[in-house]
Amino acid sequence: MKNRMLWKGYLLGVLLIASSVVFAAGAHDKPILLVPVAPAPSGPPPSPAEQFQELPYSSVSFRWNNNNPEAQIDKIRFSMRETIAYGSYSQGDDVGLCQWNTLYFVDKEQTSFESSECQGGELKPNQWYKWIVMLEFVDGSRSLGKSAWFKTGPKNRRVKIYLEMDKYSTVQWRNWLSGVERQGGTHTLESIFKTAGIDVVVVKDEPDIPSIRPDGNYSLTEIYGIPQIYMNRTPPSVGMWHIHSTLIPRSSDEDTRDAYGTTFPWNPVPSITQYSFVVFSGVIDDAIEAMGETYITNDQLHMFTTAHEFGHALCLDHSDGDAAELIWCDSSGTECLGRRLHAFEGTTIMNEPDDLSLTKWQYAWSTSSLWHFYGHNLEFWKPNKPIYNPCHTYVLE
Repeated sequence: MKNRMLWKGYLLGVLLIASSVVFAAGAHDKPILLVPVAPAPSGPPPSPAEQFQELPYSSVSFRWNNNNPEAQIDKIRFSMRETIAYGSYSQGDDVGLCQWNTLYFVDKEQTSFESSECQGGELKPNQWYKWIVMLEFVDGSRSLGKSAWFKTGPKNRRVKIYLEMDKYSTVQWRNWLSGVERQGGTHTLESIFKTAGIDVVVVKDEPDIPSIRPDGNYSLTEIYGIPQIYMNRTPPSVGMWHIHSTLIPRSSDEDTRDAYGTTFPWNPVPSITQYSFVVFSGVIDDAIEAMGETYITNDQLHMFTTAHEFGHALCLDHSDGDAAELIWCDSSGTECLGRRLHAFEGTTIMNEPDDLSLTKWQYAWSTSSLWHFYGHNLEFWKPNKPIYNPCHTYVLE
């Protein structure tokens, strides 16, 4: 398990992009409390201005947690406008309908917002922005609000990944790779990873890997050997990362027999470690048949599992789901004394199934995941590397 923790005595003083923001419960005149859940890599904490630059200019996700009783809230307002620097109060252009003087209305149940929802306005590359979330209460109490700043990156994204997908002859492609519906939107692997600053090119390659197990149960040895035989495509551009994935019925291994997927390292050449993943379509089919499609459909679960295992291949861990908290880690960042799981409360991609909310799950990345993609050196999370680099090593000050 990779390590995640909070700095001792360090509390960020701004509302963070995709952060966990806890609005004070009870009396409305208390300040908004902020909980940093995803610290930066080893070393002194970088300044907020350093942390929140180079975000994807085309789409930025904003998230918050609100622990005020819903009945007390009249409305939530959101606004965003251009500015000239971190911490600046200069008044630049508003972003679409998310206007400074009116503030865009957000459903009071809502805990997230996408920049694309500011209809009529698009983010610009290499531009600083200031944004605000404002709570208004039914009893007329003073409104509570918090502002923060971020800067978009250049038009070219940091990372491009070529995902080569194969499948066994007994497994169907189905339609989920073309997109699935969830919460009023259509989601693809391309759109899911785009919010993390990653351009994904998905290629369906080998459709009929011969089935050598009549019962569909393959050993881990057989599974680990798949990419050595079938990872044979060449990415279309130099520098594009290459990841291999396979749809396979199921595993015969005791630890992965009931898993929806698994990610594993293998060695294409000596001294190089490559990460690949498989999705157990047979297990997903069986699970959906048993529980029905009330909360998640077969196609939705295939998409969620693929994005989840893809995240593992980029060095994310279950502790990067928003249902997990690491309470305290030692100075080496390797031994953690407590981990609290909020079962059935998680909403983001890297949660394990038992920690997901049945109704609120979404194709979204947690703060920790986004911090990993934007804050960590690429050597910490690229899928092939000469040596293994720890993904999540932090040091308590």
